[in-house]
Amino acid sequence: ILEIEFQAADVLELTEVSLNVIEFFLGDSLGEQIPAFANSGTVTINPPGASELIVGGGDLDVGGEIEIPISLTNENDVSGFQFTLTDNPDILSYVSIVGTERTSDWLINASQVENNVIILGFDMQGGVIEAGDGPIVYLTMQGNEVGESTLSLSSVVLSDPTGAQMPSIVTAGVVTVSSGGNEAEWVVDVGGVT
Repeated sequence: ILEIEFQAADVLELTEVSLNVIEFFLGDSLGEQIPAFANSGTVTINPPGASELIVGGGDLDVGGEIEIPISLTNENDVSGFQFTLTDNPDILSYVSIVGTERTSDWLINASQVENNVIILGFDMQGGVIEAGDGPIVYLTMQGNEVGESTLSLSSVVLSDPTGAQMPSIVTAGVVTVSSGGNEAEWVVDVGGVT
């Protein structure tokens, strides 16, 4: 019975907007108020032409290492990227990063700051990641504690060849760290009785 149209400013990343009905009145044909209730909702704005960054996942044992691909699906050329990877809960630590076939001539750098790994990549010669899909970096992480951690990206900046920021969306990954079956069996000898 009611259609509402919204116009949003340009968004560069997947954005959720909450719609809340604060107050409304519903009346009958005589103008008498009819008791009514409203439900709030959420609208997800997916920017057109957005490139998607996808974080891989997997399983490893405590003390072991895992190679996590970060992939890019893009319709347009990308000339640079920067983003922050966070593992939540913090059970992993950063070891190293390498480029892929799509970024073989690029300068790729990463550094861990507390629970965040800040990742940066660009080509000093002005090369681009051409339209397509596949990994752009492989990140090696070490398992420090048993548990399951979500790897998410934030502060994402993808640049086009003119240096302008491109719209992007992100898909998180999950890493499971297990004990590796190295649980010790304890036998207690009390007074000669086992």
